[in-house]
Amino acid sequence: MECSIRRALAVAVVLFCFPACDKGRLDPTMGPVTIDAGNDSGPGSCSGTTGASLKGEVPAEHRVAATPCSPSTRRPADPDGGLPSCTSDADCVGDGGSPFTTCLHGTCSFDQCLSDSDCGSGVCGCASDYYGGNAAFHPNVCVQAGCHIDSDCGPGGFCSPSRGRCGSYEGFYCHGSADTCVDPTKDCGGCASACVYTPTIGAFVCGGAVCNG
Repeated sequence: MECSIRRALAVAVVLFCFPACDKGRLDPTMGPVTIDAGNDSGPGSCSGTTGASLKGEVPAEHRVAATPCSPSTRRPADPDGGLPSCTSDADCVGDGGSPFTTCLHGTCSFDQCLSDSDCGSGVCGCASDYYGGNAAFHPNVCVQAGCHIDSDCGPGGFCSPSRGRCGSYEGFYCHGSADTCVDPTKDCGGCASACVYTPTIGAFVCGGAVCNG
């Protein structure tokens, strides 16, 4: 379905990184393309469906519990001599651009986290849950957290990920009454493939993500 020519597309592309949680880390993937965050109330429009969160829709992804991540299987080979021990990230920054730059549980690690507790106030997004595109390797990452689990969003609430390039994590946020997208199939009418959280309006809107490769 084509979007109305009367509607201007508000396209926001975030390149290469996004703010992480309070540990100050950045994810190396590109952000999403958000399509038209307007207020058109017509179901199936690129602007989404006004009051989508009030229609009893259940998001395809929501976090019932904070499940720990396994170490990434798409990671570089360990350096000769194994991974060094550490007490802080500074101990893991060596010559040659080593990818093992996070001090995780006393050992320099490619992964930024294994559980939410490794991310301060953020959420640990598992490498097994996103593709990563052409990147040969991608780690577990710490991302922003407007919520950690569904119960943080009140009775009957949902805490869902907002995804960027190739499904990479941008953060986890509560669905709310301002959302115009909960289920993109029902709310976006083929104009968009995902519900993406837009901080400027504090809501999930119809959007999508590029993935080359």
